Amino acid sequence: MKKILSLVLALALVLSMAVVAHADDKVTINFYCNPSKNGGVEAAVAAFEAANPNIHVEIVEFSSDTNQKKTTLSSIFQAQDDSADVFMMDCTWPDEFISAGWLLPLDGLYTEEELAEFIPGIMDICFDANGTMYAIPEYLNAGVLVYRKDLLEKYGYEPAKTWEELIDQCKVIIEGEAKEGNTISGFTSAWLEYEGLTCCAFEFMWDYGAKFAADGKCTLDSPEAQQGLNIMRRMVEEGITDAGIRGYKWADSQAIFNAGSAIYMRDWPSAYKNAINPEKSVVSDNVGVTVLPSGTAGSFTTNGGWYIAVNAFTSHAEEAKTFAKFICGYEGQVAYSSKSGDLPTRPATYADPAFEGTMTAQLYDIALTTTSRPSSAYYSEISAEIYTNAALVADGAKTAEEATADMVKNIQAILDR
Repeated sequence: MKKILSLVLALALVLSMAVVAHADDKVTINFYCNPSKNGGVEAAVAAFEAANPNIHVEIVEFSSDTNQKKTTLSSIFQAQDDSADVFMMDCTWPDEFISAGWLLPLDGLYTEEELAEFIPGIMDICFDANGTMYAIPEYLNAGVLVYRKDLLEKYGYEPAKTWEELIDQCKVIIEGEAKEGNTISGFTSAWLEYEGLTCCAFEFMWDYGAKFAADGKCTLDSPEAQQGLNIMRRMVEEGITDAGIRGYKWADSQAIFNAGSAIYMRDWPSAYKNAINPEKSVVSDNVGVTVLPSGTAGSFTTNGGWYIAVNAFTSHAEEAKTFAKFICGYEGQVAYSSKSGDLPTRPATYADPAFEGTMTAQLYDIALTTTSRPSSAYYSEISAEIYTNAALVADGAKTAEEATADMVKNIQAILDR
């Protein structure tokens, strides 16, 4: 009996050692990410772990403040710390992080055919000047045109398809409402001198054919860029914009629209979600959303999304790359975006049953117009040149020709460092 018991105990010890050894084979990687929205990150990680049982992903949430996120990551990378194996980064950070040597190259992770499965306008910032890939787009935050359905229907209009049409519609509606004793603005947005205005100014310039740079040279000193800025000036000068627009951040313009005091609003999908929420908007039953108006070159919206990258100092490079590709893949994006409400970066996902009847499916056409702001190690300085000069044009303190000349002179000096 003692011999049998000894054999049983020995067998149990062997089995327990095998289990421990097997457990030790599981690699843990840390994923530094934005605060999860409605369990989106957890859903994507769970889908990944189900498909990759040998890899455990530890979720580490950033601060909600974008600048603090960047500070956290910078501190980790400057110390060559391997703790943040995979991480989210803002769409304006790649060039700076690549230049610092903080990102692991992702060459060979995708074929050309696989890269073509992403929205084209958001891919250029994934690569360095030599064509090496360092980042993958995970989700979008695209500019949208939110509008009052009831007012457009009252005056026999469809949502404006061009900026000229928007201006004309607003003039008629503002005048018509004034005759009935109602005061309303035509258009509201975030035109305070900060990043919000940079996003808007780029859209106006892109819509009329402007390109930021070519062959390392800033090319904004062009008739196309000037035409876009002149539309902004016209909207202020002709009384189309809300009177306070030059002092607004996004929350301010949303407050104006949700109070029923504007016909149109340029904002982000989250603003549309708030505008149709009766707890946040007095016009919730009369709100629509569409793609931003076009200029002579088309309609473009600024990408405000986030990308996935791998820490150059990670101790688990292959596992980290496997996770990065999965979370930005079809299954990972559906799992994440169906919960979070963020827009996927793969057009094919919008037809997935998980998005049927949702705001995400409704915004498909808008997502396709998404275009990246320039990625630069000096992006904050470049942005300041854009929003400062755009504000001066909107205020009538500079002509568009003067503003674009100053932009190019100062931005080129930044690029030439």
